[in-house]
Amino acid sequence: MRVCVLTILDNLGNMGSLVQASSMLKVFKAEAVVWKREEVWDSHSSNCSESTLNYYRSLNIKEEFTDYHKAAEYINKHYDIVIVGSDELWKAGNIDDTYSIPYPNPFWGSAITIKKFAFAVSTGSLNLDDYTELTKKNMKNDLSEFELIYVRDKKSQLDLKRLGIHVDGLIPDPTFAIDFKSTDKLPTDDVNPEEWFASFANLNFLEHERMHKLLACIRGGTPCSSYDMRYKSKELKDFFDLPEGTKHEIIKNWPYEDIFKKCQLYRKRWIEVLTIFRQNNNVSIDLPSDHLKIVDKPSHPPSTIYMFDVQRTGRLLHNKGGLKQPQLVRKTMLPNKIPYSAESSAVFDKQGNIYFGCHDGNFYSLNDEGEIRWTFETSIKIYSSPVIIPNTKTLCFASGDGIFYCLNFDGELIWSVKIGFIERNWWQQKVYEHYKMKFPTLHEVNRFATVNSWSSPNILSDSSICITGYTLGLTLLNPFNGEIIWRKNLGKPKHYLAGTAVTRDDEIIAVSQQGRVFKFDKNGKKMWSNYLKRGYNAWGNPSIDNENQQIFVSVSKREHQSIIYSYDFDGNKLWNVSLPEATRGAISVSYENYIICCGFKGNVYFLDKTTGNILKKIQVTDGKMWTSASIDPEGYIFVSVIDSSEQDTGRVCCYDKYGEFVWDYEMGKGHSVPILDGQNRLYFGSWSGEYFCLQT
Repeated sequence: MRVCVLTILDNLGNMGSLVQASSMLKVFKAEAVVWKREEVWDSHSSNCSESTLNYYRSLNIKEEFTDYHKAAEYINKHYDIVIVGSDELWKAGNIDDTYSIPYPNPFWGSAITIKKFAFAVSTGSLNLDDYTELTKKNMKNDLSEFELIYVRDKKSQLDLKRLGIHVDGLIPDPTFAIDFKSTDKLPTDDVNPEEWFASFANLNFLEHERMHKLLACIRGGTPCSSYDMRYKSKELKDFFDLPEGTKHEIIKNWPYEDIFKKCQLYRKRWIEVLTIFRQNNNVSIDLPSDHLKIVDKPSHPPSTIYMFDVQRTGRLLHNKGGLKQPQLVRKTMLPNKIPYSAESSAVFDKQGNIYFGCHDGNFYSLNDEGEIRWTFETSIKIYSSPVIIPNTKTLCFASGDGIFYCLNFDGELIWSVKIGFIERNWWQQKVYEHYKMKFPTLHEVNRFATVNSWSSPNILSDSSICITGYTLGLTLLNPFNGEIIWRKNLGKPKHYLAGTAVTRDDEIIAVSQQGRVFKFDKNGKKMWSNYLKRGYNAWGNPSIDNENQQIFVSVSKREHQSIIYSYDFDGNKLWNVSLPEATRGAISVSYENYIICCGFKGNVYFLDKTTGNILKKIQVTDGKMWTSASIDPEGYIFVSVIDSSEQDTGRVCCYDKYGEFVWDYEMGKGHSVPILDGQNRLYFGSWSGEYFCLQT
């Protein structure tokens, strides 16, 4: 039997509507016949992203009509069964409202003569009192012709009861019958609807105002606060017993286990209804599995708005960077009297403004055209990559002066807190004062003082910030006022430098520069610690593979040797392997079964996650690599290299997941990790004080 689905498919501006529409098509293994409401289609098809249009085109659409009578004629001729659902299909509005379809229309089945079934249909904001008795009589006649009617909310059930229509029962939104792929993409216009839905299931968008966002949060085990007071959202909130209160109260009281069980009930409801439908109508459809794959642990804030995720894997948000030779869009020369490296990885706000720190001691913001919006001056080099506080217009970073700064997007200081001290002996102080007099604008003082300038912050699921600081250990801060929540000593002062990573359960992995790797819970309780190789230094952050519950740490001895360690989450060492050169950046964790190590002498190593065995070694340069690699979801690897320090030459290079060369781009000495934005553009800084933007 040939099955057709009638639902709203032309509203490309509403990703939630497209998600439920595609879910209906998948559930019933059906074809779609589209009645395009021209005003809606013209408006949204011209303004939506290309990926949304491509997603629409990928659906099983057989024919498109602008006249619903012709659409009905086609359906009557070519199909045995028509399925109406889901969404507000029986929301009949007045003729002047573009989005509320006037009655009659094909969704009521007025002109369709074949067997009709309705699943998860809603009457939306329809008010029967607005219609004449004759119109209500016609509505009743149309709906009486349906073999089965399942609606998705009690309001719709009451509306149909008033019309005198038998309702077979309630059935939830069809997204409960579908499994969505996990994605790290942000829910913006550059992702398709299914990715958008999965994004909301993975990211902690605490506040929302639409039902499909609420559904995604429920499906993904993500705490959220709903201020949508419509009946559908209220029913969902009541059914899942979602907590009210402050942000922290909602996160603390989110009923993960309860939600999982109730999602299973919704899934089983679909299986139950579809089984009966399939048996009674001899329809070949695939039933959903009785198990709903769902994340039952807290998700982190949208970490991919900066270079590294909170696990410090080096995984990029987008997957559009590797395929063709890039073209220079622009480069910005930072206004330094002496060139300095912008080693700090960039972060982006929703307007496309860029934020990063520089070795000249300044923190910069550039607009989407590469023009400098503002600078914020600190006294010493900035190595630290910033992080944007979720759901705010503020960001934080550490400077070599031992201060942790919080700025708003206009460059105004919100708060600051001391996380470390500059310590100099009498000779260092004398040299420092000499250089300060000779080069008053020069911030080259790290040679003459031990400072906290390496560490980058990380964010926990409640937006609190962890940061390591020289002489002050590991600190957890309130993101809104800089108040210290707790502080932990990690050992001798020289052990304080390296960085942190955060597990899915808000456990903090911290590495001291010389000596140890620690694990703390979110309350600051030390869970375990392990000594690393004596005489070796940790320069990069630890990295975490949540899927395999592995921790990766690298330590190095000068330029000549490094050791890569892997631990499980309980602190047991799984393996360690030696490499014949130092590693200065963090370990990059691929989406495949390998990790990436960038060697100081110019080689990239592929190591097996399970065993630590070297799978492949690539010589990228005869010079040096100071930084980590970044990896996109398709496995393309991006690295910055220094080919010659004497001649100030370097490149950014791209390799595929097999280690095969794809392209390179010449610049000054490469010194920052390349990062992709959502428009296929790659950003990175050079030692010469230039900041590049390439179109990939």
